[in-house]
Parts: sequence; structure tokens; C-alpha cells
Amino acid sequence: MCISCETTQRKESPVSTSTKTFRYLIFAVAFAAFLYIAGFVNADTVYGYTTPEYDVDIHANINQTFDYRERITVDFGEEAHHGIYRYIPLGSKYRIKDIKVNNYEYDTYAESGNQVIKVGSADTTLKGKQTYIIRYTIQGIQDNDSKADYMNLDGIPGGWETPIDKAKVTIHLPKDFEFKDLQYYSGTYGSTINKYGTWKKDGPTIVYEAENLPKSAGASVYGVLPEGSWTGSLSYGWLKNLLLILVLAGTLIMVLLRITWGRNPEITETVEFYPPEGLTPIDVGYIIDGTVDDSDMTATFFYLADKGYIDIDEYKKNKFKFTRLGDLPESEKPSIQRFFRGIFGSSAFKDYETLKEKDPKKLTVRTKDIGNRMHHAFEDIPSLVDDEYSGGHKLFTTKSRKADRIGKMIFFLVPALATALLMFLNTTLSLLYSAAAGLVVGLFFLALTRKLVSIYYYRKSRKGSSVALKFALWVTIYAFAVLGYVQFFCLDSEWGYNDGRITTILLAFFVIGPLVLLGMKSRSDWSAALYGRVLGFRNFIRDAELDRIEELVEGNPSYFYNVLPYAYVFGMTKKWASKFESIPVERPSWYSPYNTAENAYFDVVMMDSMLNHVSTGVTDVIHESIAKSSDSGNSGGIFSSSGSGSSFSGGGFGGGGGGAW
Repeated sequence: MCISCETTQRKESPVSTSTKTFRYLIFAVAFAAFLYIAGFVNADTVYGYTTPEYDVDIHANINQTFDYRERITVDFGEEAHHGIYRYIPLGSKYRIKDIKVNNYEYDTYAESGNQVIKVGSADTTLKGKQTYIIRYTIQGIQDNDSKADYMNLDGIPGGWETPIDKAKVTIHLPKDFEFKDLQYYSGTYGSTINKYGTWKKDGPTIVYEAENLPKSAGASVYGVLPEGSWTGSLSYGWLKNLLLILVLAGTLIMVLLRITWGRNPEITETVEFYPPEGLTPIDVGYIIDGTVDDSDMTATFFYLADKGYIDIDEYKKNKFKFTRLGDLPESEKPSIQRFFRGIFGSSAFKDYETLKEKDPKKLTVRTKDIGNRMHHAFEDIPSLVDDEYSGGHKLFTTKSRKADRIGKMIFFLVPALATALLMFLNTTLSLLYSAAAGLVVGLFFLALTRKLVSIYYYRKSRKGSSVALKFALWVTIYAFAVLGYVQFFCLDSEWGYNDGRITTILLAFFVIGPLVLLGMKSRSDWSAALYGRVLGFRNFIRDAELDRIEELVEGNPSYFYNVLPYAYVFGMTKKWASKFESIPVERPSWYSPYNTAENAYFDVVMMDSMLNHVSTGVTDVIHESIAKSSDSGNSGGIFSSSGSGSSFSGGGFGGGGGGAW
């Protein structure tokens, strides 16, 4: 039984296996046929049209212009279309011009780095075979290579969206050139061989022919010619020369301005134990760096307190109130009077005794109440100081101030114009867009340089270490910006204009320019003498020896507080206070700390903390006022010009792609 069954099974097995194999074979053949038909259908009808013929005729002229005539035959069959479109890559080494289309409406425009030629009308539909003749001229631009000339042409565009039944390219050279190297390519973009069709050169004529060219397959030719083969090419050499002259002239003018108008007189630093007569902290800050900043004005709180005009009470931790103690003398400078009014408002100049008797509440204000008033005071005071230091008391000579303005204008214009020219030469951007890019770059470098100059002027009015670190940081930022600029606009293989002279002169400008602008404004003789005295006073605060300080304190017990506002302007309050650690100094009568323990035990080092807290409290409410004012709206294809021989299909004049719509 078992043997019989086994025998039966063995006899049936070959029949069963053969049947299954036959079925699999039938399935495989059917599937292959399906794939073939699907591929055939996809190749010819997925876009609803076919391309029976694509014929390109190119006349190359001795002046490196190439007159293209493209005869494109498409078959729309029974599916209606409006027409076809061609897109030709824009390039920095050539220009496309004189576009014409025979017997059809058409439109041209630039889009995504391509020159688009859209043939047909949205109001008209077409069926069946249509033949389009598109003409255009490509103007090559003279390259920078003095060793050879080049011809790099795309015949059949590598982005055509259907197969082409019959493709032909005919190139008519102006004469039978003796090519140093001539290479032919066909295939999809990036192909380095001739994959489809044949190329043939017969004297001054080169012909390419191919049948059943797959979709997105193009054909191109690359040749190296003896230097001088092209004559009369479009040249932007004058723009390059203009750029060189522009940068060189800008650099020389800045240097001459510095030599003739920007030289400082000799500064003699005298020994000073007090600020020069009549100078407030605002004056000292202005004289030392030419600006009035927040710390100069904030120091005025302590100047007024030391003079006995106000007292300062820390009624809560880091919360202060200011009380008026008397009338401000008319002899005080306009900047001090404006600051006093910023604290106390309209009651600042009312008779003190009258207010004390009739309305004493107006004599005291808190930091939270003075934000808006101090905001406007901080805006007004710099102009008041500028007015005071005018005429015969100008800090800087008129000529040097003019030289500084001209120098900064040059430092804006040169990068702006250089960028505009380089982008116009190296990219497909229009001159208008190149100019806009230049404007942005010029403003960027001007802002960086102004920052460096401002830090330079601050070098005597802040801690040396902090200024040095800040200056080093901004120099580093500036250096990276310059290197990035040179890499992108001068050295980059795609965007850069590879010319050693331009690179060198631009680097020289970016190095020399800031060095010339640092200290371009030169002091008048009067200002230089006063500046030397202020520096001498600053040096004493920094370097004073204990025995000298003890001697001064003995003659003036309030000496520490007399100098304190000025030490704050110089950023040396902690250093100044540290010199009095071994000298008995009483707590000032004009300051009441929040912590009662500090009343019992007073250390002059605490004054540094107090000054910083007052400054922070006032600047915070000012910034809040500014923010509120702002919220309410009351505040102000690619042509290769190199001889690398690395051309490929889709890498020359013309090319691009297209299809139907």
C-alpha cells in the first residue's frame, strides 16, 4: 500500500512540475510584454505628444557669437496643447539675445536662472504635427585665460521631456579651426562620453546625428583653441579695470586724508589729582572718547549727590528714590540742568524752600517714576554737549571731521560698487540686482568698521582688558567677514572672479581702510591739551599710591566721593574703592542703603555695587519707556571659460530643456 502510493506519487511528480514551470514561463513572458508596452506607452504618450525631429543649426562667428536656429517638430496627436517652451540656462560668461520665433505667438522671461521662451497662446489649442523654428544668439564674453580660447556648445538640450526620434546638430565654424583638443559628448547631464549617435567634423563643419535619442539626453561639444581664435568678443575688461581703479583710488584717498587732515598733535599727559576745572562727568566722558554715553550721564546722579543737590535712598533692594536738597545753581552747565530736570520734571527749578513748605512730595521721586523724563533727557543731553564744544572749543578739527566722514563714505562705496561689479561679471543677476546686493554688502562692512572705530575711541574710557577683548572679538569678526567675501567673490570657482590683481587690491583695501579710519578725527590744540589733563587724571585714579591718597584725604576728607563719579565714567569704581580699603572713609550723608546692617558697617567697596544698581535701575526704566513709546508708534546652461577639459553633455552655451504645454 505504502509502496504503491509512493510509486504513484513519483509518477505524477514530473507532470506536475512541468505544468508549473510552463505556467511560470507564460506569466514571465506576459509580464515582460506588459513592461515593454508600459515603457513604450510611457516613452511616447505620458506627455501627450512625441518629438519626431529636433534639428539645430549653429553658426559660430569670429566674434564669439553663436546664432542658433532650432527646428523642433512635435506631434500632439489628438490631445490639444497650446504650444511648447524652451528654457536656456543663463550664465555669467555669456549673454542671450535676439530671440525670435517664426509664425507663432511667444513670450520670453527669466525664471530660476533660465531664459524661458514660451511659444503659443493660452487662447489657442493645437493638435497633430507642429513645427516650431526658434532663433536666438548667444554672445560669448571674453575670458581671462591668456593661453587659449574655448568653444563649449550645447546642441541638443539635455532637459527635453520626451525621446527624440531624429536629432541633428550642425555647427558652422567661421573657419577650419586647428583645435588643440576637441571632445564630443551625448547622454544625460554629466555624461563624459558620447553615448548616443555620431559626431563628424568635415573642415569648418561639425555634424551630430542620432536616432531614438532618449528623453533628457543632450549633445554637446567642447574644444580648446589657440589664443586669439576669437576676435572682437564682448569684453567687460573695462569693468575690471574700473574696479581696480575704484578700489585703488579709494585706498589712496583714505591714506592721503589721514596724512593731511587726520594727524593728531602731540598729547602730553600731565599729573592731575582732580578733574580739570569746571568739567563734569559728562564733559570728561565726552572729551576722552568724543561721545556721550549712558555711563557718562548716569554718573551725574553721583555728581549731583556729591555736590549736595540730591540724596539717594535705597528704599527697597535695588529700588531707589532721589530727593532734592536745594536749588541747582544757574552756573551749572546746560547738560547738568537738563539732567536735573529729567529727574524732577517741571518742579526741578521751582524754589526749593517754597516747595518744601507747600508741596514737599514733589521733592522726592522714585526710579519707576522718572523713566519717560530721563528717556528724553538722555536723548537731549548729547546735542547740548555738542553745542557746548563747538566753535573754538571743538574736540576735533573741522578738516579731520570732514576727512572722517569722507573716509567712511569711501569705505561704504568701495565694497558696494566692487560687489555690484563682481556680481554683474560673475553671475546672471542684472545690474540692478547686483547694485542692491552691493548696497547690502557696503552697509555691512561700514557697520563693522564703525564698530571698530567706536571701540578704538573708547579705549581710554573703559577698562583696558575689557576694551582689548571686545576689540579683539570684533577684529576677528571683521577678518572672517573679509576672508568670506574674498573667497566668495574672488576665489570661488562658480561665483568668483579669479583675478589675482583684484583679490590683492581688495585685501589691501580691507586691511588699510580700518587702520586709516581708526583715529582719523584729529584733536585741536586746545582739545589735545585738555585731553592730556583728563588722561593724567585717569592715570592717577588707576595708578595712585597709598601715601599720595592719604595726603589728599587728609586735606579733603570728601576726596573719595569727589572723584567717585569720574572713576565711574572711566570704568574704575572698583579699582578706586580698593585704594581706600585701609583708609577710614565714612558713609556719605547723601546715601542711605536698604540693608540696615550696612548703616552700622560701611565699606567703600560697597559703593561700586550701589553705583551699578542705581545705573541699572535707571537704564531699565528708560528702556521700558522707550519700549512703551515704540509700541504706541511714537518712536522714531553654463559656459566654461577654463581649459580644464572637464566639459560634459549639458555644460555649454545653449542647452537647457523644454517641452509642451
